Amino acid sequence: MAKLLKGIAPALITPFRAEGEGVDVDVVDQLVKFHLDAGVHGFYLCGNTGEGFNASVQERKDMTAAVMAAMERYGKKIPVIVMVAALDINDAIALAKHAESVGADAISSGTALTIMSFFNGKQKGLLSLTRCPATLSMTL
Repeated sequence: MAKLLKGIAPALITPFRAEGEGVDVDVVDQLVKFHLDAGVHGFYLCGNTGEGFNASVQERKDMTAAVMAAMERYGKKIPVIVMVAALDINDAIALAKHAESVGADAISSGTALTIMSFFNGKQKGLLSLTRCPATLSMTL
C-alpha cells in the first residue's frame, strides 16, 4: 500500500454559523484556501480540533463535503482523513459511507479509550465502534 500522508496535515477546525447550528461553508472555503496556499499536504477533519464529537451527523457531513468542494474549486486534491467515530454505530457507518462518497481518502474511528473519555465511559455499543463496515473500499 502506498504511503497516504507525508508532510503537514492540519486538523481543521469546524467553523459554525454565528447564529447557531450549521457549518459556515464560506469560512470552510477560506480555511481550505489558506492552507492550500500555505502548502499543506493533507487534512484531518471532524476530530477533536474539528468538534467532531460535538457536531451533529449532518454538520460533520457538511464539513467534509465543504472541504472536498473547496479543494475541487481551487484545483488541488490532497489526502483527506475524516474521523467518523460516534456513539451510535449507525451514525459512524453513515459518516464513513458519506466520506467515501465525497472522495475522502481515509477514515479514522478513534479508540475505545478516546471515545469513552468524551462520553463519560458509556458502554452501549462501544466495542462496535472499533469495527469497520466491510462495505467500505477506503483506507482505515
